Amino acid sequence: MNNPYIDFFILTRFEPRLSDKLNIFAQLELVNAFPTQVEANYSYIQRLRLGLKSSTWQYRLGADINESGIASFTNTNNLGLFLRHEFN
Repeated sequence: MNNPYIDFFILTRFEPRLSDKLNIFAQLELVNAFPTQVEANYSYIQRLRLGLKSSTWQYRLGADINESGIASFTNTNNLGLFLRHEFN
């Protein structure tokens, strides 16, 4: 590989219990790619989730934020409602 990137990844989740069947769900995910070449683009991805978890279902608000560039960054954002089911 001629021009590798150095990746930095963080995933945190917090699920405090509200009752026997209901939890708050909070998640932060950071995926960053740092170039080893001077002229290459940096890449930053942030994902935020906040909602409720009931048994195997999660209902949440979320945001995906992507930035890339060197000195001036291009942004793309995705905001919305998310529904997730965990299969066991």
